[in-house]
Amino acid sequence: MTIFLDENEAYHYLMAEIVQQQRFSSSLVISNTDIKKICVDGGFGKNELYMKLLANAFPSYNVVAASVPQASSIGAAMVMGEKK
Repeated sequence: MTIFLDENEAYHYLMAEIVQQQRFSSSLVISNTDIKKICVDGGFGKNELYMKLLANAFPSYNVVAASVPQASSIGAAMVMGEKK
């Protein structure tokens, strides 16, 4: 027995729960900063439902999908290179 009517409802519930956790954890990091943009890379950046829910969860931020694959890894490498 399941609490969901179908797999579509279960999927939407899953995405809503993931966004709720993302909102909580990201808010801990970006609160009281000058950050205005949230960039999502990887598979979630291609997930239309996730992106819409995330944008709704962060209405004062510009939520975008990264146009470069592995953008987070590239950004981390750039920061580490600057530290040398």
